Amino acid sequence: MRRRRRQQQEEDVDIVALFGDLIREDAERLYGDDELSAASPRKAGGGRSGAEADAARARATPASAKAAQKAPRNAAAPPAPSAKAPETSPARTASKDAAGRRPPLPDPAKGAPTHEPAAPSPARPEPDRPAPDNAAPDRPAPDHPAPEPPEAVEPMPERSAPAAGESAAAAAQPVDEDQPILTADPYDEAEPENGAAGPEAPGAPWADADGAMAFDAEDDGPLNRLALRGALLASFTLGLGLPWLRAAIDEALWARTLIDGEAVRMASTRRAALRDGAMLAAIGAAIALGAWLAAPAALAALGAPEAAGLRAAAAALLAALPLGALAQLATWRRRARLLGAASWRGVGAALRGSAWSLPALWLAWAPLVIGSAGLLAPFWRMARERHMLRRAYWGEERFGFEASALGAAPRWLAFWALTAGGGALAAIGALGPDLPPALHPLLGPVAELVRAAWRAPGAELALALWAGAGAAALFAYRAAELRAMIGGLRLGGAAARCGLRASGLWAALASTALRALWPGALIWAALALIAAIPLAANAALGAPGADYWRNPVLAAASLGAAGALGAAWSLWLWSAAWLRARHARLCMASDVIAVEDLRALRWRMSGAAPPRVAKADASE
Repeated sequence: MRRRRRQQQEEDVDIVALFGDLIREDAERLYGDDELSAASPRKAGGGRSGAEADAARARATPASAKAAQKAPRNAAAPPAPSAKAPETSPARTASKDAAGRRPPLPDPAKGAPTHEPAAPSPARPEPDRPAPDNAAPDRPAPDHPAPEPPEAVEPMPERSAPAAGESAAAAAQPVDEDQPILTADPYDEAEPENGAAGPEAPGAPWADADGAMAFDAEDDGPLNRLALRGALLASFTLGLGLPWLRAAIDEALWARTLIDGEAVRMASTRRAALRDGAMLAAIGAAIALGAWLAAPAALAALGAPEAAGLRAAAAALLAALPLGALAQLATWRRRARLLGAASWRGVGAALRGSAWSLPALWLAWAPLVIGSAGLLAPFWRMARERHMLRRAYWGEERFGFEASALGAAPRWLAFWALTAGGGALAAIGALGPDLPPALHPLLGPVAELVRAAWRAPGAELALALWAGAGAAALFAYRAAELRAMIGGLRLGGAAARCGLRASGLWAALASTALRALWPGALIWAALALIAAIPLAANAALGAPGADYWRNPVLAAASLGAAGALGAAWSLWLWSAAWLRARHARLCMASDVIAVEDLRALRWRMSGAAPPRVAKADASE
């Protein structure tokens, strides 16, 4: 209705007023020669002023101006077909007064003019052509009836109930009649092309209710260079630069992630990640040293000998609880940095609350996880994700989380049986005689069986099959866990879903393996040559086959450089190949349901009602 009213107003605009410049510059197209000759005294300065002429032209009706523009040059206009649309304006036939001025134009509302029109003067021929014989005849001034009132416009009906597919949050807001109608997406400043109406705004059903996620995989050059810098930093700092690498990769991957067609904007948090990593590494080193020093006392209290393996196991058990709490603190800090740096559609995210709440949650779960030898780890991981997401916000709206670990628990059980059980058997077989006396009657026969299995033929093949089965179980569990965690996300009526399968993770691993083969083979060959530099130096000195450590400084430098470069290459494969491929597969398998609720939520957070978008009329 508003569009019709606007079109009616545009049609009522006087066209003569709009094209006044054209009338003044090329009057011969609008007036006959007789009128131009009659107006010649004004050109000499005896006529009315330009302002008065413009005012007189502005009072001409649109129909007369259109007819004047269509009239051929020096041709007589045909008689008017009807009184409603006169083809000759009164401004052309009105007589002049004594001063050479034309009388004022008649008011259409008052009826026909009362004066008698004067006969037009004979047309003066131009010097270079004969006088036209088709001069316009005398025509009386036509009557101008009063304009008809505009067509009545139906008022816009009130919205009583939300339409099908319309979000309840947007439908509950009142419709403001004075609110301007938008013709483009409120989140996109680009105007619609060719006059087409833009996408529908919040409060109306969308053509596509699901906001798909996508990953921009056009150019991996910046990501590869960034990963190389971070890998070199992490390897030559003995792992202290690893938080910097992970933060840089997270920022680069999420900056290339599109949700409902719009990219996630990321700010840099690499320096904060480097500071947090250094602080947490120092605290972790102090905890590990204290556990190693306290291990002999713990073994003595249990009556166990101080063997190297037993001391290491005791130190690991002592440090498990505090190191686990420190790891949860690092997880909270990383999630807080990631959310604090991210924004989508102009609204930023944040993780609010105390960073120590997650370590406190770990201390409550630790007896169950450690006591079950990791069997309850999926339930702990789901509880941790729920704890963080329910303290995460997008703007002022808090995230929700509705997921359970029961779907992924069977797959974790298979993985746990292959890894934890197999690792426990291997540890029992390796300890053997060093087992504590209290455990020797129970675990001694098991240790003998494990040692016999290691000496049996085909043990290597069985070990390879065992490792492959463990990897398959791990990928199946991770895919199920990601489906549950992403599918449990809730935000203001919108929900996420994920269809990732284990085959997607295997595809990501295959792409990483291709990178490891090429140029991986060439890089590993170069690293082997670097490690062989001491042997080449011994041969150059005339002592072939001499001890590798004949020159300890050269040997240490060669091994150190080869090891650092090998670690950097491995970190590059992990970050630029594996993390990138896994993130791309995850985006391809995920989308957002009822994304229109997020758009309505954004407008509600901004304090404005969702705009109504003008739709194209079917009759146009």
